[in-house]
Amino acid sequence: MRPHHSYPAAPVSSLYLFGRSEDFAVEHELGTVAKRDHARLWESKRSDPVTHLELWIGDAAQDNGIEVLRRHHLPIGTTHHINPNLDAERSLIVTLLRRTGMVRTVLMEPGMGRTTDGKNAGGDRFYTDGQLAVIVLNG
Repeated sequence: MRPHHSYPAAPVSSLYLFGRSEDFAVEHELGTVAKRDHARLWESKRSDPVTHLELWIGDAAQDNGIEVLRRHHLPIGTTHHINPNLDAERSLIVTLLRRTGMVRTVLMEPGMGRTTDGKNAGGDRFYTDGQLAVIVLNG
């Protein structure tokens, strides 16, 4: 697939939390195989002690480029590069979920802490305010 063509069913690579890959992954293509929004969700197998609602943990990023991976000058696969502004993707997901009418409330909680110049495993730089969006859905 060439980077400037549509690929509506592009795969989302697995990430691991709790020793397992995500339970659910979604993506939204942004016109080319190189650009997309995507999110992964893991069931924590825990519930809130007060509301007894299930707790899920998610991550999200926007891919904004693609790179062909090579070994000994031969192509072996591809990887995406991310938009460094992780908070923008979090805001997009919160906004889209609120539009569905399924959200009771959104709380912003301290998370991993402010990161002004981080790098992911692929070497892409990122920054975040470190806040977590706790999204409570309507029962």
